[in-house]
Amino acid sequence: MNTVFSNNPRLKKIQYIKEKSPAKAECEDALLLNDNASIFGVMDGSTPIDHYKDKNGHNSAYLAANFFKQHLESLDQVDYLHHQILKVNKLLQNEMEKNLIDTRNKAELWSTCISAIQIKKNTLVYASLGDTMILTSNKYGKVNVLTVNTVKNISARAKLSREIKRDHDCGFPDETYFQKEQNKITYHRQMANTPNGYSIANGMEEAQLYIQHGMVNIENLKHVLLMSDGMFNDKNNLKDVYSVVNKIGLNNYVKKLLTYEKENDISADDKTAILLTF
Repeated sequence: MNTVFSNNPRLKKIQYIKEKSPAKAECEDALLLNDNASIFGVMDGSTPIDHYKDKNGHNSAYLAANFFKQHLESLDQVDYLHHQILKVNKLLQNEMEKNLIDTRNKAELWSTCISAIQIKKNTLVYASLGDTMILTSNKYGKVNVLTVNTVKNISARAKLSREIKRDHDCGFPDETYFQKEQNKITYHRQMANTPNGYSIANGMEEAQLYIQHGMVNIENLKHVLLMSDGMFNDKNNLKDVYSVVNKIGLNNYVKKLLTYEKENDISADDKTAILLTF
Protein backbone atom coordinates (compact mmCIF):
# COMPACT_ATOMS: atom_id res chain seq x y z
CA MET A 1 0.00 0.00 0.00
CA ASN A 2 1.16 3.51 -0.79
CA THR A 3 0.13 6.81 0.77
CA VAL A 4 0.44 10.22 -0.84
CA PHE A 5 -0.80 13.66 0.10
CA SER A 6 -2.95 15.72 -2.23
CA ASN A 7 -2.68 19.30 -3.43
CA ASN A 8 -6.44 19.52 -3.04
CA PRO A 9 -7.19 21.15 0.32
CA ARG A 10 -10.30 18.97 0.67
CA LEU A 11 -8.22 15.77 0.75
CA LYS A 12 -6.10 14.69 3.70
CA LYS A 13 -4.47 11.71 2.03
CA ILE A 14 -4.71 9.16 -0.78
CA GLN A 15 -3.98 5.50 -0.08
CA TYR A 16 -3.82 2.94 -2.86
CA ILE A 17 -2.86 -0.64 -3.58
CA LYS A 18 -2.48 -2.79 -6.69
CA GLU A 19 -1.81 -6.51 -6.32
CA LYS A 20 -1.35 -8.78 -9.33
CA SER A 21 -3.17 -12.09 -9.34
CA PRO A 22 -0.70 -14.96 -8.86
CA ALA A 23 -2.47 -16.73 -11.74
CA LYS A 24 -1.79 -13.96 -14.30
CA ALA A 25 1.30 -13.05 -16.29
CA GLU A 26 0.65 -9.33 -15.77
CA CYS A 27 -1.74 -7.16 -13.81
CA GLU A 28 -4.79 -6.26 -15.88
CA ASP A 29 -5.92 -3.56 -13.44
CA ALA A 30 -4.72 0.03 -13.54
CA LEU A 31 -4.74 2.94 -11.10
CA LEU A 32 -5.77 6.45 -12.10
CA LEU A 33 -4.11 9.10 -9.92
CA ASN A 34 -4.41 12.61 -11.37
CA ASP A 35 -4.01 15.01 -8.46
CA ASN A 36 -3.75 18.06 -10.73
CA ALA A 37 -7.30 17.55 -11.99
CA SER A 38 -8.46 15.86 -8.75
CA ILE A 39 -9.44 12.72 -10.69
CA PHE A 40 -8.94 9.26 -9.20
CA GLY A 41 -10.08 5.87 -10.39
CA VAL A 42 -9.57 2.16 -10.95
CA MET A 43 -9.70 0.25 -14.20
CA ASP A 44 -10.09 -3.51 -14.55
CA GLY A 45 -9.29 -4.87 -17.98
CA SER A 46 -11.38 -7.81 -19.21
CA THR A 47 -9.18 -10.89 -19.53
CA PRO A 48 -9.10 -11.61 -23.28
CA ILE A 49 -9.99 -14.85 -24.99
CA ASP A 50 -7.94 -14.02 -28.09
CA HIS A 51 -4.16 -14.14 -28.34
CA TYR A 52 -3.43 -10.54 -29.33
CA LYS A 53 -0.26 -9.03 -27.86
CA ASP A 54 1.34 -5.69 -28.66
CA LYS A 55 5.05 -5.26 -29.41
CA ASN A 56 5.77 -5.16 -25.67
CA GLY A 57 3.87 -8.37 -25.00
CA HIS A 58 0.84 -6.73 -23.34
CA ASN A 59 -2.60 -8.26 -23.85
CA SER A 60 -5.78 -6.35 -24.64
CA ALA A 61 -6.96 -6.20 -21.01
CA TYR A 62 -3.75 -4.45 -19.96
CA LEU A 63 -3.88 -2.19 -23.01
CA ALA A 64 -7.49 -1.10 -22.45
CA ALA A 65 -7.03 -0.37 -18.73
CA ASN A 66 -3.79 1.53 -19.23
CA PHE A 67 -5.14 3.41 -22.26
CA PHE A 68 -7.70 5.03 -19.95
CA LYS A 69 -5.09 5.59 -17.25
CA GLN A 70 -2.68 7.38 -19.58
CA HIS A 71 -5.29 9.61 -21.18
CA LEU A 72 -7.06 10.62 -17.99
CA GLU A 73 -3.80 11.24 -16.13
CA SER A 74 -2.60 13.55 -18.90
CA LEU A 75 -5.43 16.06 -18.35
CA ASP A 76 -5.09 19.27 -16.36
CA GLN A 77 -8.83 19.80 -16.08
CA VAL A 78 -12.09 18.07 -16.95
CA ASP A 79 -15.50 19.74 -17.26
CA TYR A 80 -17.71 16.64 -17.20
CA LEU A 81 -16.15 13.39 -16.03
CA HIS A 82 -18.54 10.98 -17.74
CA HIS A 83 -18.22 12.89 -21.02
CA GLN A 84 -14.45 12.60 -20.77
CA ILE A 85 -14.62 8.86 -20.14
CA LEU A 86 -16.84 8.44 -23.19
CA LYS A 87 -14.39 10.56 -25.21
CA VAL A 88 -11.53 8.25 -24.22
CA ASN A 89 -13.77 5.29 -25.07
CA LYS A 90 -14.09 6.68 -28.59
CA LEU A 91 -10.31 7.10 -28.77
CA LEU A 92 -9.99 3.45 -27.73
CA GLN A 93 -12.07 2.50 -30.77
CA ASN A 94 -9.64 4.42 -32.98
CA GLU A 95 -6.66 2.76 -31.27
CA MET A 96 -8.06 -0.69 -31.95
CA GLU A 97 -8.66 0.15 -35.59
CA LYS A 98 -5.07 1.39 -35.91
CA ASN A 99 -3.95 -1.98 -34.59
CA LEU A 100 -6.14 -3.81 -37.13
CA ILE A 101 -8.56 -5.21 -34.57
CA ASP A 102 -11.85 -6.37 -36.09
CA THR A 103 -14.11 -4.07 -34.06
CA ARG A 104 -17.21 -5.75 -35.52
CA ASN A 105 -16.28 -8.82 -33.44
CA LYS A 106 -17.19 -7.95 -29.85
CA ALA A 107 -15.15 -10.87 -28.53
CA GLU A 108 -11.96 -9.17 -29.78
CA LEU A 109 -12.63 -5.68 -28.43
CA TRP A 110 -10.16 -4.27 -25.93
CA SER A 111 -12.34 -3.90 -22.86
CA THR A 112 -12.08 -2.46 -19.37
CA CYS A 113 -14.32 -1.62 -16.46
CA ILE A 114 -13.71 1.82 -15.00
CA SER A 115 -14.89 3.74 -11.96
CA ALA A 116 -13.61 7.25 -11.38
CA ILE A 117 -14.35 10.28 -9.25
CA GLN A 118 -13.51 13.95 -9.53
CA ILE A 119 -13.51 16.53 -6.74
CA LYS A 120 -14.94 19.83 -7.97
CA LYS A 121 -15.22 22.46 -5.23
CA ASN A 122 -17.83 21.05 -2.82
CA THR A 123 -18.93 18.22 -5.09
CA LEU A 124 -17.82 14.66 -5.70
CA VAL A 125 -18.56 13.72 -9.31
CA TYR A 126 -18.49 10.03 -10.24
CA ALA A 127 -18.80 7.82 -13.31
CA SER A 128 -18.65 4.06 -13.78
CA LEU A 129 -18.84 1.25 -16.32
CA GLY A 130 -18.81 -2.43 -15.39
CA ASP A 131 -18.08 -3.95 -11.98
CA THR A 132 -15.50 -1.61 -10.50
CA MET A 133 -17.23 -0.03 -7.51
CA ILE A 134 -17.41 3.28 -5.63
CA LEU A 135 -18.45 3.64 -1.98
CA THR A 136 -18.59 6.68 0.28
CA SER A 137 -18.76 7.04 4.04
CA ASN A 138 -19.54 10.18 5.99
CA LYS A 139 -18.50 11.52 9.39
CA TYR A 140 -21.64 10.06 10.97
CA GLY A 141 -20.86 6.47 9.95
CA LYS A 142 -23.28 6.17 7.02
CA VAL A 143 -21.91 4.15 4.10
CA ASN A 144 -23.34 4.46 0.58
CA VAL A 145 -22.65 2.32 -2.48
CA LEU A 146 -22.78 4.79 -5.38
CA THR A 147 -22.53 2.34 -8.27
CA VAL A 148 -24.29 -0.82 -9.47
CA ASN A 149 -22.28 -3.89 -10.44
CA THR A 150 -23.62 -4.47 -13.96
CA VAL A 151 -21.54 -7.63 -14.46
CA LYS A 152 -23.07 -9.39 -11.45
CA ASN A 153 -25.15 -12.46 -12.41
CA ILE A 154 -24.18 -12.10 -16.08
CA SER A 155 -23.93 -15.91 -16.40
CA ALA A 156 -27.56 -16.36 -15.31
CA ARG A 157 -28.76 -13.58 -17.63
CA ALA A 158 -26.75 -15.04 -20.50
CA LYS A 159 -28.25 -18.48 -19.94
CA LEU A 160 -31.77 -17.03 -19.95
CA SER A 161 -30.94 -15.11 -23.13
CA ARG A 162 -29.82 -18.32 -24.81
CA GLU A 163 -32.99 -20.15 -23.72
CA ILE A 164 -35.10 -17.41 -25.31
CA LYS A 165 -33.07 -17.63 -28.53
CA ARG A 166 -33.60 -21.40 -28.71
CA ASP A 167 -37.35 -20.85 -28.54
CA HIS A 168 -37.09 -18.79 -31.74
CA ASP A 169 -34.19 -20.55 -33.47
CA CYS A 170 -34.08 -24.33 -33.44
CA GLY A 171 -30.55 -24.18 -34.86
CA PHE A 172 -29.14 -22.26 -31.89
CA PRO A 173 -26.47 -24.36 -30.07
CA ASP A 174 -27.47 -26.57 -27.17
CA GLU A 175 -26.38 -25.50 -23.67
CA THR A 176 -23.61 -28.12 -23.66
CA TYR A 177 -21.82 -25.98 -26.28
CA PHE A 178 -21.53 -23.18 -23.73
CA GLN A 179 -20.00 -25.43 -21.09
CA LYS A 180 -16.72 -24.77 -22.87
CA GLU A 181 -15.28 -21.67 -21.21
CA GLN A 182 -14.28 -19.88 -24.42
CA ASN A 183 -17.75 -20.30 -25.94
CA LYS A 184 -19.39 -19.07 -22.74
CA ILE A 185 -17.19 -15.97 -22.48
CA THR A 186 -17.61 -15.23 -26.19
CA TYR A 187 -21.37 -15.17 -25.66
CA HIS A 188 -20.98 -12.92 -22.61
CA ARG A 189 -18.99 -10.45 -24.72
CA GLN A 190 -21.93 -10.22 -27.13
CA MET A 191 -23.96 -8.82 -24.23
CA ALA A 192 -21.62 -5.87 -23.70
CA ASN A 193 -23.51 -2.55 -23.67
CA THR A 194 -26.88 -4.12 -24.45
CA PRO A 195 -30.18 -4.29 -22.53
CA ASN A 196 -29.97 -7.01 -19.84
CA GLY A 197 -26.23 -7.25 -20.53
CA TYR A 198 -23.50 -5.28 -18.81
CA SER A 199 -21.71 -1.98 -19.27
CA ILE A 200 -18.06 -1.80 -20.31
CA ALA A 201 -15.58 0.58 -21.92
CA ASN A 202 -14.73 -1.24 -25.14
CA GLY A 203 -14.94 1.44 -27.82
CA MET A 204 -18.65 0.88 -28.48
CA GLU A 205 -20.71 4.04 -28.94
CA GLU A 206 -23.51 2.33 -26.99
CA ALA A 207 -21.50 2.70 -23.78
CA GLN A 208 -23.01 6.17 -23.49
CA LEU A 209 -26.40 4.54 -22.85
CA TYR A 210 -25.14 2.55 -19.87
CA ILE A 211 -22.55 4.69 -18.11
CA GLN A 212 -23.52 5.45 -14.51
CA HIS A 213 -22.79 8.96 -13.30
CA GLY A 214 -23.84 11.41 -10.64
CA MET A 215 -22.63 13.70 -7.90
CA VAL A 216 -22.75 14.04 -4.12
CA ASN A 217 -21.91 16.83 -1.72
CA ILE A 218 -18.54 16.30 -0.02
CA GLU A 219 -19.16 18.50 3.01
CA ASN A 220 -19.51 15.62 5.50
CA LEU A 221 -17.56 12.93 3.64
CA LYS A 222 -14.94 10.90 5.49
CA HIS A 223 -13.85 8.36 2.86
CA VAL A 224 -14.30 7.38 -0.77
CA LEU A 225 -13.34 3.80 -1.66
CA LEU A 226 -12.85 2.78 -5.29
CA MET A 227 -12.05 -0.86 -6.04
CA SER A 228 -11.84 -3.52 -8.71
CA ASP A 229 -13.88 -6.70 -8.34
CA GLY A 230 -10.87 -8.65 -7.11
CA MET A 231 -11.46 -6.94 -3.77
CA PHE A 232 -14.83 -8.67 -3.31
CA ASN A 233 -17.09 -11.40 -4.65
CA ASP A 234 -20.81 -11.78 -5.29
CA LYS A 235 -21.40 -12.94 -1.72
CA ASN A 236 -19.77 -9.89 -0.14
CA ASN A 237 -21.78 -7.05 1.31
CA LEU A 238 -19.78 -4.13 -0.04
CA LYS A 239 -20.48 -2.06 3.04
CA ASP A 240 -18.86 -4.81 5.09
CA VAL A 241 -15.81 -4.69 2.80
CA TYR A 242 -15.48 -0.98 3.52
CA SER A 243 -15.89 -1.57 7.26
CA VAL A 244 -13.01 -4.06 7.30
CA VAL A 245 -10.80 -1.81 5.14
CA ASN A 246 -11.56 1.10 7.46
CA LYS A 247 -10.65 -1.03 10.48
CA ILE A 248 -7.45 -2.78 9.35
CA GLY A 249 -6.34 -0.83 6.26
CA LEU A 250 -6.05 -1.69 2.56
CA ASN A 251 -2.79 -3.60 2.90
CA ASN A 252 -3.97 -5.92 5.68
CA TYR A 253 -7.33 -6.42 3.98
CA VAL A 254 -5.66 -7.59 0.76
CA LYS A 255 -3.26 -9.87 2.67
CA LYS A 256 -6.13 -11.51 4.55
CA LEU A 257 -8.17 -11.91 1.37
CA LEU A 258 -5.26 -13.52 -0.51
CA THR A 259 -4.69 -15.93 2.37
CA TYR A 260 -8.38 -16.84 2.48
CA GLU A 261 -8.48 -17.42 -1.29
CA LYS A 262 -5.37 -19.61 -1.17
CA GLU A 263 -6.62 -21.69 1.77
CA ASN A 264 -10.00 -22.23 0.09
CA ASP A 265 -8.60 -22.89 -3.40
CA ILE A 266 -10.30 -19.80 -4.82
CA SER A 267 -8.85 -18.30 -7.99
CA ALA A 268 -7.52 -14.88 -7.05
CA ASP A 269 -8.12 -11.89 -9.32
CA ASP A 270 -6.06 -8.69 -9.50
CA LYS A 271 -6.83 -6.45 -6.54
CA THR A 272 -6.78 -2.69 -6.90
CA ALA A 273 -8.22 0.01 -4.66
CA ILE A 274 -7.97 3.68 -3.75
CA LEU A 275 -9.05 5.05 -0.39
CA LEU A 276 -9.47 8.82 -0.26
CA THR A 277 -9.62 10.46 3.17
CA PHE A 278 -11.27 13.88 3.52
